[in-house]
Amino acid sequence: MQLNSNSIFKEDEAMIQLFSIFEKNDIIWKLSIPQQSAVFDAKMRFLENGNVQIDFIIPLNIFEKFNMNSFFDSPVWLLEPMGTKLLFMWKNIVGFNISIDNNNPIRANVEYSSFQTDNNLKGIHWQEGKYAIYNLVNKDKAISIYTSGIKLEMTSNSDQNSQAKNLLSFELFGMQFCFYELPVSGNKLLFVLKSQKILHHDEFLNVRDAVIAAYALITGSFLGSSGYLISLLKDKDFILEYTNNDDVMISNCPLIDNGFYKDDFEEKLRLPANIFGNLVNLLYQKEPLRRACLLITQAGVAKGITRGSIAAVALETIAEQMGIKNENEPCLLIKDKNIASQLKYELKKGLKKIKGKVDKAIYDKLMSKIGQINQLPNALKLEDPFRILGIELNDEEKYCLDSRNFFLHGTFPKPKNKIYINLNQYDLVYIVGTRLMMLGGILLLKKAGYNGSVVDYGYTFVIKQNYLFSGRYNEIRKTGYAHRTIASFNDVK
Repeated sequence: MQLNSNSIFKEDEAMIQLFSIFEKNDIIWKLSIPQQSAVFDAKMRFLENGNVQIDFIIPLNIFEKFNMNSFFDSPVWLLEPMGTKLLFMWKNIVGFNISIDNNNPIRANVEYSSFQTDNNLKGIHWQEGKYAIYNLVNKDKAISIYTSGIKLEMTSNSDQNSQAKNLLSFELFGMQFCFYELPVSGNKLLFVLKSQKILHHDEFLNVRDAVIAAYALITGSFLGSSGYLISLLKDKDFILEYTNNDDVMISNCPLIDNGFYKDDFEEKLRLPANIFGNLVNLLYQKEPLRRACLLITQAGVAKGITRGSIAAVALETIAEQMGIKNENEPCLLIKDKNIASQLKYELKKGLKKIKGKVDKAIYDKLMSKIGQINQLPNALKLEDPFRILGIELNDEEKYCLDSRNFFLHGTFPKPKNKIYINLNQYDLVYIVGTRLMMLGGILLLKKAGYNGSVVDYGYTFVIKQNYLFSGRYNEIRKTGYAHRTIASFNDVK
């Protein structure tokens, strides 16, 4: 791995050099196994799946006494000729293999999902510090920040006049953070998140989760948690931990358009950098909102009623966690308290007439339902956050909200009042599920202060189907996405 351009942050170049040492397959390390009282020549290499494998040879005269359980009972060390020392813990072992071939030396390898510097045998003792995460993702499983749909105004290039904008800076609880992508060689993208001041380790991880969730919502690309976590405090021991987790996802439904359009239309579709910072702030404050962004990304990966079910859960979580309420206008079907009270009185009066004729449990349930009869149905409750935020829903969007219950109970939505009446079941499920994803994302972006446009995949699908049925095949290839503005939600661009 090599930097394609110099970074304004000098530690980036040092880190890339260190990562390159780890990735060199020809370096002879020393493998120390304390319980065996033995040291072996070994090589370390990164596998395609992101795990790390230690290859070593066991001489025949040692093999009889060799106990492979030593790897599972205690940590082992790798020592590099220049002094680099890495610790591999038993809890991170993924696989172990020994190859016996007649009288030849015994070849063995151990696969790990993580390693760390050797500061603490019981596990890394993270303290307060300046932290950085170098997140590695395969190019085919992530959206580059250069094509993310975000209006980038800053660069990590040492030449600050460079047009290669790749950096987002935002403030959170009075501290400055940088999130950017380093241009590196190879088949991976390298995303970096850095704290500019000292903070607690757990706080930094929450910031990381908020940034990754925000990026996933905007781009459909969930970057996961694989890579290097590093403490950058100068007066403390250097702390590093590499972790590989199979949690990367990429959806084909990014919320913000990153396509190319004529004139200045493309510019109007981009998400301002300050809105990204606002979104990170919003997600940092509430973990359920971060999970909702993950659910929206998962919905974009899923198909059929699974997409709609996941999107419905995400939307309900967002509406509930954002706590958008209008105290002056309670969520009731009948606003007049006197009329509502009279209705409940008459219903209870009628129910009491049959009290002795039905089972007590049934009677109690009916009485409970009367007590809740003036409450809005869940679908109508979901409309309230949009109304309070000033987002006007059209009939098709309201229909999608009404359909959430079908998905949650594992059934298919049905056309209603001539809405989507001509669609087959597959197309209807796709449009409703995809629009539920969009509606959840709209609430978060609006709360973060965004009034621009988002991609409406449901409406795009309808347009392209119309082109297809009318024989306008060439126009489909030239067509971008349909968009909806959040400020005036019924405006179609």
